[in-house]
Amino acid sequence: MIRSNGLTSKIENISIGDTVASYNLQTGKVEPTTVMETISIKHHNLYELDFEGMNITVTDDHPLYSNGSFYSINPNHNYGITTQQMVIGNKLLFYYHGTLQEKILTGMHSLNTCEVTYTVTKLNHNKIFFANGLAVLAEEITSSDE
Repeated sequence: MIRSNGLTSKIENISIGDTVASYNLQTGKVEPTTVMETISIKHHNLYELDFEGMNITVTDDHPLYSNGSFYSINPNHNYGITTQQMVIGNKLLFYYHGTLQEKILTGMHSLNTCEVTYTVTKLNHNKIFFANGLAVLAEEITSSDE
């Protein structure tokens, strides 16, 4: 996760009240925002994604953002949006060293493991934040999700 001051922190170290970098869909700009809720859960549906030599682990339903669309390994309607099927060659939005850039998904494979995962479930504004540089949707849980 990239904090708005440019320092990086692992997502498991992010706490309520921390300021993180978020993406404003209306302006296309990166803005600081405050973390309002986080969650950690054990998951079995983990995948490792390779973006031009950089590896990121995600759950198969987590919405990832780029160019007006959300993608996930398994398309779904969770979290109030619809995701499209992620495929090798997709370009996804990243934020590094103060610049927005797209990176190409060059590989993905299922991890046969169960691990605790961490995510932000609510921000004080905007719904997209950057985890390990990657633009992801804050997974706000609604009563229909439970």
